[in-house]
Amino acid sequence: MAADPQTGSATAVEAAGAAPAPAAAAAASSGAGADAEWVAPAREVVEAAFAAAGVPLPEDFEVPPGTDVTVLSKKQLRKLIKKGGAKAKSPEELAREKAEKKATVEAAIKANKAKAKAKAGGKGKAVVLKLDTPEGEKKDMSEEMLSGYHPRAVEHAWDAWWSKKGFYTADPKAAAEAGEDGRFVIVIPPPNVTGSLHLGHGLTCSIQDALCRWHRMHGRPVMWLPGTDHAGIATQTVVERRLAKDEGKTRHDLGREDFLKRVWEWKEQYGGRIVDQLKHLGVSVDWTRERFTMDESLSVAVTEAFCRMHAKGLIYRDTRMVNWCCALNSAISDIEVDTLELDKPTRLSVPGHDPAKKYEFGTIISFAYPVEDSDERVVVATTRLETMLGDVAVAVHPEDPRYTHLHGKHVVHPFNGKKLPIICDDVLVDMAFGTGAVKITPAHDPNDFACGRRNGLPEVVILNDDGTMNSECAQFAGMRRYDAREAVQAALTEKGLYVGTAPNKMSIATCSRTGDLIEPMLKPQWWVNCKDMAERATAAVRNGDLTILPDMHEATWYRWLDDCRDWCISRQLWWGHRIPAYHAEVDGEVSETADRWVVARTEAEAKTIAAERFGVSEDKVTLKQDEDVLDTWFSSGLFPFSTFGWPEKTADLDGFFPNSLLETGHDILFFWVARMVMLGLELTDTLPFRTVYLHAMVRDKYGRKMSKSLGNVIDPLEVINGCPLAKLHAKLEAGNLPPKEVAKAKAGQTKEFPEGIPECGADALRFGLLSYTLQGRDINLSIGNVVAHRHFCNKLWNATRFAMNAFEDYTHDTPTDSILGALAAAAAAQGSTTVADTDAAVEAATAGTAAVAAAAAASSADTDVSAVTAALASASFASRPGYKAPVGSTGPITVDAPAAGGKALVLAPRDRWILSRLNAACRSTELAMRSFAFAEACSAAHHFWLEDLCDVYLELTKPVFRGEDEAAKHAARLVLYTCLDRGLRLLHPMMPFVTEELWQRLPGRGAEAAPGVPDPESIMISTWPLPVKGMDAPELDAQMTRAMGAIRSIRTLRTQASLRPSANADVILTVTDAEARSVLETFAEDISTLGSTDNLRIVDAAGFKAPRGCAMEVADDAIVALVNLSGLVDTEQELARLSKQQEKKQSAVESLNKRMEGAGWDKIPEEVREKDEEAKRKLDDELAAISKAIALMEAMQKAAATEE
Repeated sequence: MAADPQTGSATAVEAAGAAPAPAAAAAASSGAGADAEWVAPAREVVEAAFAAAGVPLPEDFEVPPGTDVTVLSKKQLRKLIKKGGAKAKSPEELAREKAEKKATVEAAIKANKAKAKAKAGGKGKAVVLKLDTPEGEKKDMSEEMLSGYHPRAVEHAWDAWWSKKGFYTADPKAAAEAGEDGRFVIVIPPPNVTGSLHLGHGLTCSIQDALCRWHRMHGRPVMWLPGTDHAGIATQTVVERRLAKDEGKTRHDLGREDFLKRVWEWKEQYGGRIVDQLKHLGVSVDWTRERFTMDESLSVAVTEAFCRMHAKGLIYRDTRMVNWCCALNSAISDIEVDTLELDKPTRLSVPGHDPAKKYEFGTIISFAYPVEDSDERVVVATTRLETMLGDVAVAVHPEDPRYTHLHGKHVVHPFNGKKLPIICDDVLVDMAFGTGAVKITPAHDPNDFACGRRNGLPEVVILNDDGTMNSECAQFAGMRRYDAREAVQAALTEKGLYVGTAPNKMSIATCSRTGDLIEPMLKPQWWVNCKDMAERATAAVRNGDLTILPDMHEATWYRWLDDCRDWCISRQLWWGHRIPAYHAEVDGEVSETADRWVVARTEAEAKTIAAERFGVSEDKVTLKQDEDVLDTWFSSGLFPFSTFGWPEKTADLDGFFPNSLLETGHDILFFWVARMVMLGLELTDTLPFRTVYLHAMVRDKYGRKMSKSLGNVIDPLEVINGCPLAKLHAKLEAGNLPPKEVAKAKAGQTKEFPEGIPECGADALRFGLLSYTLQGRDINLSIGNVVAHRHFCNKLWNATRFAMNAFEDYTHDTPTDSILGALAAAAAAQGSTTVADTDAAVEAATAGTAAVAAAAAASSADTDVSAVTAALASASFASRPGYKAPVGSTGPITVDAPAAGGKALVLAPRDRWILSRLNAACRSTELAMRSFAFAEACSAAHHFWLEDLCDVYLELTKPVFRGEDEAAKHAARLVLYTCLDRGLRLLHPMMPFVTEELWQRLPGRGAEAAPGVPDPESIMISTWPLPVKGMDAPELDAQMTRAMGAIRSIRTLRTQASLRPSANADVILTVTDAEARSVLETFAEDISTLGSTDNLRIVDAAGFKAPRGCAMEVADDAIVALVNLSGLVDTEQELARLSKQQEKKQSAVESLNKRMEGAGWDKIPEEVREKDEEAKRKLDDELAAISKAIALMEAMQKAAATEE
């Protein structure tokens, strides 16, 4: 059915199942409106048309309005005469008909629009959403289901109820008793309190919540601890920007105390927003244990860790090279450094400099040093010319013959007159590179620093903390560093020492927070000696004690830790954990020696230590605490155990440490994960977790990194609730981006979301994110795919609504807890088989993973339900299982099949087939969850619901429920109930809201499953659906696959012929062997249902002659489908319609080919090329289908002509 290009809905004519008449089509193509007057053809034209066809023309015959007799066949003309043609009508009658026709068309258009809106979930209709459930109360499930899925209504109230009921809260005693292998403990990677969560956090939460809900349904004690990170640099930067934007002030204008008050206010504001986002996502975290990295208890843990490690000599103070951000006036960690790649000379703006000025980078500058007491010069080169003001030597290779005669001599600095030694260093100098001479600036280059330490060179710092040149720089003192670069070049030129500038590919380090260019600087800082801790961390992975998944990340682990450098943990900030180190003045004497630094848990303790150290009374000691704060990663590294009470011995620490799993993005493998492992082993002598699962990065649909300046950073709530484009723009304007960046981001948003972001709901967002998690690949997320998963939620909704009608007013005497066993027993008795145990495969897939391997060992891939069914007594159909079988229970199924109408339960092939598909989905999902294959888990559940249950089984049961066979209805109800109950539980970890809503609506919620065995209050504490012995039917699966092949062939033929769904065409299936006949006869009723026919014949192919008017399609090597189209298709009109379609699509293909083959195609953005290539593939497929349909129509036309 074609779609109206304006509305997207089917046109009125096509919706009625008929192609438009040629004249009408011509009118439409010429721009004629619906009310255009029809002009009857001249009489001679009509006579000529009838004469050409050999059909006598009645004298009183009038051509019906809108009919072009010149294109009609002999058969069509005869039908026209039989109908009597058109009778002469008065002008009044014609006017009335015209008005009626117009009203009919308008009504049809209105109806189609309403139907389209209803299909889209009720958009445009006054749908009343019930959103008044009191906080923490259970939603009223007695209310009638809405006609369509509305995520706001579905997701309302459930999270608060789950939390109030205590389903999220973990019991440390139960966890301790279960032991490491019997519990599941995970901490959330604490998001920064710098704003709001983005889709990367959404992915993390979706994965972790899916795991927690899955483990909880397996009956294990689950602890998922939430928290937020103070994020020192990130938060301080954001607050400083806001302060400057709103008040024009700096933190120094406020002072440390008042500024920190502002930061705490920011934390309260945005920390609350993060909690709100998490609750909207439905995360089942234990809110009673929410933590913030600067909570008092966690701050105590940080201080204790620092003091213990300092006492062991692992933390020390030293002057070493750091990444210095001049804009922040602070050292920053490697993870906060971005890299800008330059392929050619490029001019850039630099923070802290004249905003109207740009400076050249991507070049290398050569200049000469004059040799002392000589006419010789030594030429050196540098990409950072201003650093020559801190040069202390020139290095050459000891074996370079060009400089042998200069060994031991000096060059003279042109600006300060200092004599710089010419030294030999075979580590730093490459004779083949450049001139073979290298300038040495130990205070501003890591390689030069190492060279200086090897050769005992002085370390001359030339920059102030803000990036201006200091007093060491003579006439350049006070200049901004890049202004000084230009001034130095000019001065060297004036002295005749400038040699030249050449292009130079290079990488520039920038601060991810400020965009400033990083300066390597020598600074006295606090450091952690990582050597021994790193060795233990690498050994843990090599020995198999710690598993990293996917294992491709092990190489990164070893690369970082096998050559792990000491860690700079001090930051020149105000926001963060103040370093517990105090500088001591003794009896008024100030000294900068290392022993004057005292590390202690409190100032009082520090004073006592200092007095003892220096042999004086405490009143002679004056202390000043270090102004610096600790690197955020230090406190975050303690998160797996500080959050449970360490260093105290608490019930929580006993029950929840070590954790079971650490799940996070692979980009912080070293910066967070490795440090947790190192600190955990050092401070607790225990691995903080046994398994690390690393997910990929979320990018936009074009593969670009999420960036505020690109306008592609998305708040999960914007997807959950929807967000108009104007609101997206408004958020940018209210943020901290500079005006130019705001304009750029707005353009990005307009391109990406021209109509804004549609409302998708949390379930669709979670499912969409999880569906992308193919191991090792970044996630290029398209909101369009999330919208598709919202439609999937609507499918679940409609399937359940259909089932509720089937369940209405139906009861029987079989205990609900026996239903599953009864179905399994019936299926087994009727030919199903049990699939071999797959635990070996699970073990192999999860080898070395303690928590996951334990789960695999504890729960069989094929489990029986005897432990459930044997424990329960009689109940009505409206009840369901409430008893949790022990994980791994075994034994035969002993439940008898329930009775129906005095007859034993008999399952139709379709019933056994769907139960087998359900079992397969349970098995596939279980295996996928055990091995962290979330995309595969989503795919297995999605395939069962959409392609097996909704597209096939529900359609097959519609005539059953309309029929009179009570035994068949009874079996279908049991099967459908089981599919919904287990299918919803299967989806629950991925889609918690809609599954709870629909599961609660199934018959019998709240009743006892049996005396003393309560029905689970929530799906989240129900039993996870493991595959059941007796329900597998692999042979039946194979047979149904063949039957579906025949059905697809029938449907293809009907589609090609444009048959209406209601058109009842005769169908013949020819077979070449007995096996094919048996398959088709087994599923004959179902083939008739899905093939829309009341007349299905299965015949042997040998000697069979197809009736005229049959279209043919090969289903497989033994089955051919034929659909008799005689009298159902107007081949002339179909050919005209198809030809027009073919012409239009061919024109589109030619246009695309012209663009794709034209000059400059390779310069078009990749995302545009991919879009065009996909459109071309789609058009080619459509053209192939149209060609096939045309061939069918022509064959039928030829056969009809032969018959005549």
